[in-house]
Amino acid sequence: MELQPVTPEDVLLYQRIHCDPEMMKHLGGPFPKEEAPQILKRALAHVENGGAWLFKVMAHRDFPPAGTVCIWQSEHQGE
Repeated sequence: MELQPVTPEDVLLYQRIHCDPEMMKHLGGPFPKEEAPQILKRALAHVENGGAWLFKVMAHRDFPPAGTVCIWQSEHQGE
């Protein structure tokens, strides 16, 4: 297994994740497919400004990504 940085070319991965009703049922529901490029663009902007780390999970180099891992800075109750 390997983590690789998400790139602007990963739009189809973002569509599969963010537009899937089952995947997004506890996260506010799925997005329309046409919104996936903008969602990815915003996520990559957070990476560029140092506010997030975003990777795709590669179970094997011959298979498509299994999903993504994102770590971002946040504040809760002043911490």
